[in-house]
Amino acid sequence: MNKVNPDLIKKYTSRKKDLKLLPRYFDIFEFKNGLTEGKFHTQVDTGKKFKISATRVYQLMARVEYELENLS
Repeated sequence: MNKVNPDLIKKYTSRKKDLKLLPRYFDIFEFKNGLTEGKFHTQVDTGKKFKISATRVYQLMARVEYELENLS
C-alpha cells in the first residue's frame, strides 16, 4: 500500500482552502488517506466507493499531491 507522506497530509489539512480543485478530488483524497473514517483505503476500495477505476483514483491522487507540492 502506498501511503501519502505525513507532511503532505498536514499541508493538506492546513491549506485545503487554497487548493483549486473540484470537491470530488477532496472527497477521494480524504477517503483514500483515512481522513474521513480514520482508516486508510486502497485504490481499488476507493474506486469502488466512488464508482471509478483504480487507475483514475491514482490519477486524482497524483493531481492533489502535485497541487499540494506546488502551493507557494
